[in-house]
Amino acid sequence: MSFVEKTRKKPELLSPAGSLEAFFAAMEKGADAVYAGLQDFSARAKAKNFSLSQMERMLAYAHSMGRRVYVTINTLVKESELPRLVEVLASLEEMRVDGVILQDMATARLIRNFFPGIPLHASTQMTIHNSLGVKQLEKLGFQRVVLARELHLDEIRAIADSTTAEIECFIHGALCFSFSGQCYFSSFLGGHSGNRGRCAQPCRRQYTYRGKEGYYFSTNDFSSIDLIPQLMDAGVSSLKIEGRMKSAEYVASVVGAYRQVLDAPERKRAEAVAAAKELLKLSFGRVPTKGFLASHQPTDIATPSLKGATGRFLGAIKSIQGNRITFETKDKLHVGDRIRVQPKSDMAGRAFTIKELYLGKQQVKQLHEKALVSTPSPFPFKIGDTVFKVSSETAFTMSESACLKKLDAVKGDKLPCKLQLAMVDQNLRIEAMVAGKNECLEFHLGQLEEARTTDMEAVLTAQFNKTGDTAFTLASLAAPGFPAVLIPPVKLKEIRREFYRRLEEKVTGELKEHTRGHRKAALQALVAGRLPKKQLGRNSLSALSISVTTICSTRTESTP
Repeated sequence: MSFVEKTRKKPELLSPAGSLEAFFAAMEKGADAVYAGLQDFSARAKAKNFSLSQMERMLAYAHSMGRRVYVTINTLVKESELPRLVEVLASLEEMRVDGVILQDMATARLIRNFFPGIPLHASTQMTIHNSLGVKQLEKLGFQRVVLARELHLDEIRAIADSTTAEIECFIHGALCFSFSGQCYFSSFLGGHSGNRGRCAQPCRRQYTYRGKEGYYFSTNDFSSIDLIPQLMDAGVSSLKIEGRMKSAEYVASVVGAYRQVLDAPERKRAEAVAAAKELLKLSFGRVPTKGFLASHQPTDIATPSLKGATGRFLGAIKSIQGNRITFETKDKLHVGDRIRVQPKSDMAGRAFTIKELYLGKQQVKQLHEKALVSTPSPFPFKIGDTVFKVSSETAFTMSESACLKKLDAVKGDKLPCKLQLAMVDQNLRIEAMVAGKNECLEFHLGQLEEARTTDMEAVLTAQFNKTGDTAFTLASLAAPGFPAVLIPPVKLKEIRREFYRRLEEKVTGELKEHTRGHRKAALQALVAGRLPKKQLGRNSLSALSISVTTICSTRTESTP
């Protein structure tokens, strides 16, 4: 894809899906694609994530709507986990995943050598930040590169202009204090590695520097809604929203907002951006920043005086009577809204749903901003603790049971099938292109009468478009030069059914056999690549000669 082609094509809007509720919210609000993690190898281990059977149905659901699903296998993989990784990759190839987002080059090697049906996407954690890095990944077989988040818009444009690979950029969501999320802070403090999907977010805590307390590592939330036109012009292929740990409400609000801007005609774009900003307020994020997109040295990446908590700040508790807390709210409140109270001690906050609201002594259902509100709290708090609104009663809601029921109703994913039909003597020849394979079947028609219609391609398309419960969906049908003949409808129906039945026997059987072969070859390669323990003795090691000419004193320091 050339730079010019990238600028003409509307970029993909890519949404997180850390739960089934978030997945369906993204689908409903217009995401072109979602990225989601499995229960293994996900850099968001605390998200709900999905089983392989759930992922298969999610892919089928998305594909039925013309959408895509990318699976995140973006943790660092341990040696003992490689056999399990092979099993996962084999399953993903069989279910026709649209791409795998990865950080570990071992994962890339396995896919490239043994599972070529899986497109390679380079995770932002690979810290690709210039054109040469992208070109190197192109040589290694990567179709898409997720650029580091520390790049300016001009740098992104220059990179996109120099490559045929798809460029994906983050446009919204939480930022990591470390470069491209490669942080060891959590691992150092408590052994919970962010590179293994278990970050404990120590950056959000309060620290003391020169006697002054502050949230020095807590970054504000990325928001580039104003810069979407520039990103489109820069040739970015995919606009990525962060947030696999976020709620379905967050996904619905953010996807809906960016969808408005992407779909707005140029003359109404300013109006769409203004409306989108109002919608983004419902995502209950932190203070927004454009990050490095708008400035090489941004000054608003972090605000140490602000607590690094998500949600819309409402106010601080002014008084407590019994179990009722009172505060002046900076936003509208409604019975059913969910709020979180953050203790001044920097301990974890506690959230609850508002069941009663009081304006003075009067009980109300809702009230406007700048009102002194009271509400019963199920938890003990103190005066001065801060209150945040984290969910609205008007939010996108779909219960987990409803999501599971909807997912269970999804039928298997269908293979797009391209057909070309021709008359050869008195036979109907059908050439099918499906799943990278070509199949040709013929059916005897006999002597036929001349038809009144000359648009035989439309007649044949109408018939072969009825794929029913088969494994296929008709992607296209061509019948160049097909004679105007009258094929009896009953006969044509029989041919259609028999064609799809025989095609399914051939194609699906071969696909399963190929997957089994790929899995077996990959596992054998793992075993062959390991030397037996008895060969790892002293005699098997290469000789190493060391020459010392100067002895000096050195100081070593331990590193985490």
